[in-house]
Formats: sequence, C-alpha cells, structure tokens
Amino acid sequence: MCPKISKEFEIDTCRSKDTDALIEAIENGSSSIDYMDDVGQTLLNWASAFGTQEMVEYLCQKGADVNKGQVKDKFSSRISA
Repeated sequence: MCPKISKEFEIDTCRSKDTDALIEAIENGSSSIDYMDDVGQTLLNWASAFGTQEMVEYLCQKGADVNKGQVKDKFSSRISA
C-alpha cells in the first residue's frame, strides 16, 4: 500500500479538476473513497461541487455514499449532482 498523502491532496485534485490524479490515488490506496475533511465534507461532496462529472461518476461507481457528509449551505453531492 502506498503511503497516505496529505489531506489537502483530495481537495486540491477536485478543485483543479485532476480526475486522473484522483483515480490514481484511490486505485493505489493512497487515498480513500471514504475520505472526509475536518468539517464533514466527503470526497464526493468536493468532487460534485468543484470537480468533474467523471470524478462524481467514478466515486459513485466505487461505492461512495451519496448520503454521507455534512449538508451545510446546500453543499451536498445530492444537490450538486
């Protein structure tokens, strides 16, 4: 298993729309499909708000929980998708 990368990496890949980096990090085990930041936003929340449709589809196919994560100020994968 690859070493865990910084918690900002997951958010940065979504913000920069770097789908390949996100997929690679999950596939090689350095990031988790269940990632949640310190305010309760999941990787799926971040991807749907700032990432790409491909990221959202990938995360859903991998089993990301669409109901998990804090819904604050309508920042939710259910709303953004």
